[in-house]
Amino acid sequence: MLVFIIPLRSKRVSKSWETVSNLLERTLLSVQNQTSSKFRTIVVCHERPTLKNTYSYLEYVDVDFSPPRSITRDAKNTDKYQKILAGLRYAYKDKNAYFMTLDSDDCVSNKLAQFVQENPDCNGWFFNTGYQYREGSKAIRLRKKNFHLICGTSNIVRGELLQPLIDQDEFLAINDKRFLQHHRLAIVMAERGSPLQPLPFPGAIYSTDNTENSMYQTHLFLKEIAGNPKELVRFYALRFYRLFVYKALIQQVCDEFGLYSVQCKTCNKLR
Repeated sequence: MLVFIIPLRSKRVSKSWETVSNLLERTLLSVQNQTSSKFRTIVVCHERPTLKNTYSYLEYVDVDFSPPRSITRDAKNTDKYQKILAGLRYAYKDKNAYFMTLDSDDCVSNKLAQFVQENPDCNGWFFNTGYQYREGSKAIRLRKKNFHLICGTSNIVRGELLQPLIDQDEFLAINDKRFLQHHRLAIVMAERGSPLQPLPFPGAIYSTDNTENSMYQTHLFLKEIAGNPKELVRFYALRFYRLFVYKALIQQVCDEFGLYSVQCKTCNKLR
C-alpha cells in the first residue's frame, strides 16, 4: 500500500484559493490515475478545497493549529512540516505501508503504486530523475539526476522506518525540521542505516511558476537580483541553456502523469 500525504496551504496565505484548488485537483487526478488500486490519498488542510470532482481514494485531515501569521518561506515551511506530521500520525497504522509526501501542485507517475506493490521489501526510493515543468509551457525538462534535491515530491519510505519519529516527536527536531520534507531525506536515511534506492524511472513532475508555489517564481527571483549584474547575467545564461534542455511536451508524458494546463484567472494566463 502506498499512502500519498498532501499538505495544503491555508486559504489565508494563498494568493488565489481558486488557483490553489485547481492545482490540487490536477494533483488528485494524477494520483487517482494509478494503475494499481493499492493506495490512499490524504489531504491535510485548514480549509477544504473547492473541487469539481469526487475522489474515491481521498481522505481529509483537518488541522486545528493556527495557520502561518506571515507569508515568509520559513513560516510556510513550518506549517507544511506540521501538516505532514499530522497526516503521518493519522495514516500510520500499517508498518508495511509506504508513505510519500506530495506537493499540492505537482503530478506523479501512474506507475508508483504498482511499483511499490511489486517491491515490498525495500526501505523506499528517492527520485533521482523527474520532470520540471513551467506552468503554461508547451515544453518540459527531464532532469536525469538529483531531481530529489530540487523537488519536494521525490521520496517514498517504508512506514516502519518512520515510527520512532512519529512516536517520539522527533520529526520536527531532526535535520532542521526537514526530515521528510524532501531534499535531504535520502542522505538522512543512509546515515541512519536504512538507505533508499533510486527509483528506476521518472517519478514526478515538478510544477514551477504557477503563482502559488514557494520556490521557482521567476518574476520574484528577478526582483531579488535586479541590482546584481552578475546574477542577472547568470539568470539569462540559464534561460538560454533551457532552449537546449527543454523538449516538446508529448501526450505520453501527459497521460502517465495526468498533466494538463490549469486556468489561472489571477494572472490571465493558461496555467
